[in-house]
This record gives sequence, structure tokens and C-alpha cells, in this order.
Amino acid sequence: MRTAIRTWWLVALFGLEIASAFLYFRNAGVGFHRQATIILLGRLVLATGACAIAAALRTHPRNWPLALNGFAFAVLGLAFNGVFGFRISFREISLLILITALSMAAVEWRERRVLRRAEATAPVILYDTATFLLLLFGVVFAVISVTGLHTAQGRNPELLLLGSYFVLSAVSVLVLIWGALKLKSAT
Repeated sequence: MRTAIRTWWLVALFGLEIASAFLYFRNAGVGFHRQATIILLGRLVLATGACAIAAALRTHPRNWPLALNGFAFAVLGLAFNGVFGFRISFREISLLILITALSMAAVEWRERRVLRRAEATAPVILYDTATFLLLLFGVVFAVISVTGLHTAQGRNPELLLLGSYFVLSAVSVLVLIWGALKLKSAT
């Protein structure tokens, strides 16, 4: 029963991340010009954070890297909703995404170890690939947050980068769901 409850929260997390990625990709060519779109994105990201925190707290033992991931998503969602004002730079956004990427890489690494100990028949290459790609995105967002790189007006590759990160994060959540189901079938 614990695996089913935990998996349900992860499925909700996956759906919210895909919806957020869709919103990023939909607006990548023109940018976010309507405040209603930013607030919708903020609500999706805030719900993503809440689902990640709930999934982390529903596990035994508690999954603190997943809770950190949820906390960073929640802060990003609050920022998009204007709680801290609407003048947030891409540097702050990239710092929050850096935290989510590194914490999700820690989650993937931890789950890989759990499956190895349980001797479940899960190919660890999926976990290794997800961890590597999350760390790679973490490096990209670290460079952006440290250097403050930005592009010329009218171009929005940052939105494509953020959308790509949300797709990767959703895929890594799918790997976690698959691993949870494999672990349940192994016990």
C-alpha cells in the first residue's frame, strides 16, 4: 500500500511537470507577455513542489532530497505568483532550478542504491543516465546563476532550457515510478 500511495504522488508530480514544460515550450518563441500565463505557471510549479514534498514525506524513511526538490519548486512557484514581487531575474530562477536538479540527482542516486540492495531486476543505466543529465543541467544552471548570462531582447532560449529541464525532470520521475513498481514486485 505504501508503494501505491507514493507512486500516486509521483504520477501527479509527473503530470504537473509535463504541463509546466508544455507552457514553457508554448511561450518559448514569444516569451511570457501576459501576467495570467506567469501566474498559471506559478500555480503549476507550486503544485509540483507540493506533490514532491508529499511524496517525500509519504516514504519510509523520509526522502529528504525529494523534499528539498519540492521546496525549491514551491519557492519558484511562489516567485512566479508574485509573492516576492514580479521582478525576479533569470539568475534567481536558475539558482532554484540548480537546487531542484541537484536534489533530484541525489534522489535518483539514492533510489539506484535501494534497488541494488533489494536485488530488483532494474537496469541501473536508466538511473545513471538520469543522474548524469540532471547533474549536467545543474552545471548549466550553475554557470547561468554565477555569471548572470542573458540573451538579447526578443530571443528566449531560457524558456527552451527551462522547458527541457522540466521534461528531463518528468522523465526522471517516471524512472522513480518504474523503480518503485519494480521494488514492489521484487518483495
